[in-house]
Amino acid sequence: MTAKRSEIINTANIAAVAFYIGLSLELFYVLWDKSAWQIGSDGILFRISFVFLLIKVMLTRYTKREKAAVIIFTIIGLISYVCSSRNDVLRVIILIASCKDIDIDKMLKYVFGVMTAGCTAIVLMSLLGIAGDISRTEEYRKDVMQTRYVLGMGHPNALHCMFWALVTLGTYVYWKKMRWYHYLMLAVADLGLYKLTDSN
Repeated sequence: MTAKRSEIINTANIAAVAFYIGLSLELFYVLWDKSAWQIGSDGILFRISFVFLLIKVMLTRYTKREKAAVIIFTIIGLISYVCSSRNDVLRVIILIASCKDIDIDKMLKYVFGVMTAGCTAIVLMSLLGIAGDISRTEEYRKDVMQTRYVLGMGHPNALHCMFWALVTLGTYVYWKKMRWYHYLMLAVADLGLYKLTDSN
């Protein structure tokens, strides 16, 4: 009985480690995509994270209904991949399936921490002149040249979008600790970023 319990614990630990490696790689790819650097062969890198998340799925115990749902949606993801040559749907399905038995609050705090640190690094590198543009002057609207701030993100919309994503996730994770003035500060920051990016 003790040996069996030890085996279950070891399997759970391996599954959790595989999950966080796969998740960390996915987060790294998002940050890399938003930065000034470009991934030459992202298909191979996506496959690596997919394998780790698939290992988590393989080591996870599902009920019959859960297994059926995972199989059905995986088939849908495979059909999408065959028809479009894009693996996004399949990767999302496996990521969601791999979340079983994972502490979601802890995981979301990890995602928020990694993404906040990564985005901060990208912004700082642009401000320090290490990598990425601070601003770009382009024809964002027809026949109108504008200077908009990107702060290392490559595009003003990407900068504002990442800010929105972090605020949304941070609010969801920490809303119990937030006070009214935190929301006011975020609203002011959003308006300030809108002035810099002109991104709705």
